[in-house]
Amino acid sequence: KLQLGGLELGGKPIEEYAPDFWLVSPERSGDPVGFITSPWYHPEKGQNIAMGYVPFDGTLNANGFPKGKIGTKYKVHLPAKYSDKPGTPVDAVVVDIPFKESFNANTREVVKG
Repeated sequence: KLQLGGLELGGKPIEEYAPDFWLVSPERSGDPVGFITSPWYHPEKGQNIAMGYVPFDGTLNANGFPKGKIGTKYKVHLPAKYSDKPGTPVDAVVVDIPFKESFNANTREVVKG
């Protein structure tokens, strides 16, 4: 089973639409266990962010929906043009989403408190 989570990842700034999914592997193994979608460079954070499907570990948010365990580390296999070292996966970590608070709080942020 996979769950959707937010990821912050290394590599060169991703400033173009990703035409395909990019694989996610455990921090210490090369076997893919998930994939990222919607990668993009976040200028305020100074790094790349993405939504990604990672292994479900039983972690649920306050509303009972699956979410990645914050702080879990993975490797992401980026295309050579975005990788720090072509052929070498970059570090990634599961983070809370949304990636930053909205300027005007939405219902989800108001309920979250």
